[in-house]
Amino acid sequence: MLFLDIEMPGLTGLGLLKSLSSRPMVIFITAYRNYAVEGFDLDVLDYLIKPVAFDRFMRAANKALEYQQFKQKEKDPAQHFPDYLFVQTGYQLTKVYFHEITHIESLRNYIRIHRTGAARSILAKFSMKAIEEKLPEGKYARVHKSYIVMLDKIGSVRNDTIRIGEVEIPVSRSCREDFLRKIGKNS
Repeated sequence: MLFLDIEMPGLTGLGLLKSLSSRPMVIFITAYRNYAVEGFDLDVLDYLIKPVAFDRFMRAANKALEYQQFKQKEKDPAQHFPDYLFVQTGYQLTKVYFHEITHIESLRNYIRIHRTGAARSILAKFSMKAIEEKLPEGKYARVHKSYIVMLDKIGSVRNDTIRIGEVEIPVSRSCREDFLRKIGKNS
């Protein structure tokens, strides 16, 4: 973030900004109104005229913060993924936190979501494809037509079997390569 004046000794703020190969977020603070159009052509976030009132300065700074947060979400949408989902269980919606899920098992038109600790498993009306779309990217692996596992809950992998706690889950031939690639990134 750069607060930049237009008229400076030896170099103008516009000249400095044009010379940068990688431009930071810029807010001009200047006494000269006649450079505003050229400033916005250089993608500055705001243009403040001196003397700057504190509330106007804060609006410009908050605009920069919001813009930075927006750009961060664009770069890494997974970082801003909610940490739960709601699933239909019987006649109610039940909140399930991703960190509680160990694995998901397909049961025809339903799925069973297995969870850690005191939380018991949940039977929900979902397809495996639909639940996969709701899970955070990079946190799970489809290991069989009937199983999805959360990568951070895997205790061990031996041959074509995954162990999560006391549960053994098969890895199908069709899912094996993708699964090994996903756990290889975390090795």
